[in-house]
Amino acid sequence: MKYEDDQNVGRKKPDTLFLYFAVVTATLLMLVNAALSVWTSPAIVKMQSNNTDENILGRPITTWETSILLGVPGLASLVGSAFLPKLADILGRKKSMQLMGLGTFLSTIGLAFCNTINLMTILSCFIQIFCAGVTGILPIYLTEICEDHNRAKHGCLMTAFSPIGQVYALILGPLFDLKVFTLLLSAPMVPFLVLFFFAPESPVHLLSKGMEKECIESLQKLRRNKTKKEIENDYHNLEINKSIKGSEENRLNFIQLFGTKEEYIW
Repeated sequence: MKYEDDQNVGRKKPDTLFLYFAVVTATLLMLVNAALSVWTSPAIVKMQSNNTDENILGRPITTWETSILLGVPGLASLVGSAFLPKLADILGRKKSMQLMGLGTFLSTIGLAFCNTINLMTILSCFIQIFCAGVTGILPIYLTEICEDHNRAKHGCLMTAFSPIGQVYALILGPLFDLKVFTLLLSAPMVPFLVLFFFAPESPVHLLSKGMEKECIESLQKLRRNKTKKEIENDYHNLEINKSIKGSEENRLNFIQLFGTKEEYIW
């Protein structure tokens, strides 16, 4: 029996339903992000209309206002790209994604009900900041909950959700007024906020924080079809990778020590 267990260690196992649940739920963030990235295409067309029933501004949008609405949020996204992914190491991948999702959801709800360009621009900036944070954190989370043999597959699923989200927005745009259209774009965020509560934290992050017990529990949830021996082996591999990464970082810092100008001053 022990020989059979040893033979099973290292074998590829089919993905569990819980892993699919965690991956699909997490990638709903990408769906909403992609949908919001093309929000301006239908929105500006509606705001150019002279029909006050359709135009939430009550007047046609000007060229200057169009430029502001299109350009400023893109600059704001640089802030999200630069700083928000760092939260993944502080709060954890899961909590950071929940925070980004909640921020995006609330900002989108506000965007649906505002009727001035200035407020639209501010809320669009918040949306782009949170979306940029998700773009940095989501791939990390998916990479760390998957194994070597299924990582590419689930990474492709995340990528596929991007064009799906854009098509979703462009289909809904002509069918509804701006308020309803914007609310519908935020709708997939509701199941994310509810269901992702049950998803596990990244085992890699838990191990990096010294939470060995929680790390093993996370592995057991994600890989329920594995034996205790196989889970222990996966945990051991994570420890090895952590040690290698730590050694590489220390070696890099040591080399950098002799590469700074201050070290040439005696």
